[in-house]
Amino acid sequence: MKKLIITLALALSASIVAQAQAVYSNTVGMVKLSIEKTSLVFVSYPFESDETNLDTIVGDQLTGAGNSGSSDRIIVWSSDSKTYETFWKVDGTGTAYDGKWYKDDGQFPPVAADVTISTGSGFWVQSRSSEDQELVINGNVPAEPVLVSIPEGLAQVGIPYPVEMNVNSTEFDINAIAKGAGNSGSSDRLIFWDKDTQSYIFLWLVEGTGQAQYDGFWHYDDGAFPPTKADIAIKPGTGFWFERRENSDTSWTPELPYDLNAEE
Repeated sequence: MKKLIITLALALSASIVAQAQAVYSNTVGMVKLSIEKTSLVFVSYPFESDETNLDTIVGDQLTGAGNSGSSDRIIVWSSDSKTYETFWKVDGTGTAYDGKWYKDDGQFPPVAADVTISTGSGFWVQSRSSEDQELVINGNVPAEPVLVSIPEGLAQVGIPYPVEMNVNSTEFDINAIAKGAGNSGSSDRLIFWDKDTQSYIFLWLVEGTGQAQYDGFWHYDDGAFPPTKADIAIKPGTGFWFERRENSDTSWTPELPYDLNAEE
């Protein structure tokens, strides 16, 4: 098990943060993400927090506006209604609403965002800004394995720890709940968002072929034969879709890849 690197902070937890890398002060973690202008970015929350609302997790970051059509948005998939819920940040009104997140439902006055951002959950950031931005998310680094709920159908998820994992690593371990198959149309899928091309990358889990070099591994769902083994490193704070074919809910508990109690 890898030992979590703890960064000793100088003077009241000052720290240096690298893009999409995690930095820790004791058990408090931070991930810094690049949000490019007028783009969509698939984000996840890899920490634990007593407060799970947008005003805490995202806070007064990103670009707000006096109307929802000009503001950046947070977009969350509802597995219950099978629809998106969208939220916008009010700013520039000179009122108490400024700097906070609200439902994008046309209500006036706006209704406070009531979405829960839990550990290991994913969400979209839609930038409408004409300038690049940074999003910093932080919280407590999980000290125990985290259970991530996976409903039937589509689920927005992410690794519930602030570490990088490869899709075919043993630590990722989503194979424990995924259904593989001999064809991509029957297999569960992982769907990643390429923020550079603003397009999806689809993966499927090969099983049942009797060929050890394929069975049990994720491959690109691009029609190639034989399939190409996926080599995607999931960065801290990156979200992705899990597409579950079974008509039932389940849960995923990836291996905790560090030990907070380990000695230096």
